[in-house]
Amino acid sequence: MVATRRRVRASALVIAGVIVLAGCTSEQTLAPDPAGAEPGYPQYTPPATSPDGVSPGGTPDPVETSDEPEVPGGSPPATPTAEPTPTPTVDPSATPPPSAAPEPTAAPTSAPSTPVPTTPPTSASPTTPAPTTPTPTTPAAVVLQTQTWQPPCGATLTAPPDVNQLSVAVSLQAITNGELRTEAVLTNGAEAPIAAEHYAASVTIARSGTVVSTWVEGQDVGPAIALAARGTLVVPVDHDLKETCPAAGGVRSPGPPSATSTSAASISAGTSSVAPPPPTEDDLVLNPEPAVGAGQLGPLPAGDYTAVVAIHLVRDGAIGTSVVATSGVVPLTVSDS
Repeated sequence: MVATRRRVRASALVIAGVIVLAGCTSEQTLAPDPAGAEPGYPQYTPPATSPDGVSPGGTPDPVETSDEPEVPGGSPPATPTAEPTPTPTVDPSATPPPSAAPEPTAAPTSAPSTPVPTTPPTSASPTTPAPTTPTPTTPAAVVLQTQTWQPPCGATLTAPPDVNQLSVAVSLQAITNGELRTEAVLTNGAEAPIAAEHYAASVTIARSGTVVSTWVEGQDVGPAIALAARGTLVVPVDHDLKETCPAAGGVRSPGPPSATSTSAASISAGTSSVAPPPPTEDDLVLNPEPAVGAGQLGPLPAGDYTAVVAIHLVRDGAIGTSVVATSGVVPLTVSDS
């Protein structure tokens, strides 16, 4: 009974081994990898097995053993053969996958460095803006200011202050006895023009600093002229070199003849060769000083004088005392010829 069971078990093992062997030796072709699979890998070659069952590495292949006891008189169980590993095929037309980008790595941390003191930046020097060209504009014309100036006879000759930024240039050197004729140059020192005006010039003369000759009405008057900014104007100067002021204290004129002068005159009348004696101090009386411009006492004798040339505005046909500029005190020389 026991022997029968063993024979049945051995037969079952043989049949199972044949089935396993048939399954292992059946050939199966794997489908090729799709084109989108991982192309570009090298072809796998299984390691060769030596006839003695030793792999190239020197390790003998394991042999499957059955835990069933060997059946006496039966066939030995077939040894299953290892199924060969299918070799993957590579599509040569496939494009190799792009290389993966390197993964970012954290930057190495370094030890904190000691801050180096820095010099604060210096402010840049201011740049000069480019000059802009101003639009030229014409300033309004200026109306001149006037001042009253007419030194009396016997007064010290001085020039008045300037009130209009005007200057007068004139030369009075070596004037022949009789009449003074020259030109005065009036200059506008302001940046604005001057409205049109009528101008006239007057001359006041002093001997040893004392006024002996003043101007009178009747000076030449020119047309109304506008004076440009920084412009000049020529004004004619005409003055009779006459002594219009008496000496200080009045003018002495001959009085009634004294006895001495009468006898001398009688003697001189009898003999034409004897000249009459000059009047004495007692023969002269003081007369009041005449008004300025009321008369002329005679020509100025030759000598050195000083003078002031004044520029007047002529309004309503009269010069008056409206002075706008003067030359200052200038030297004047009067000669006999």
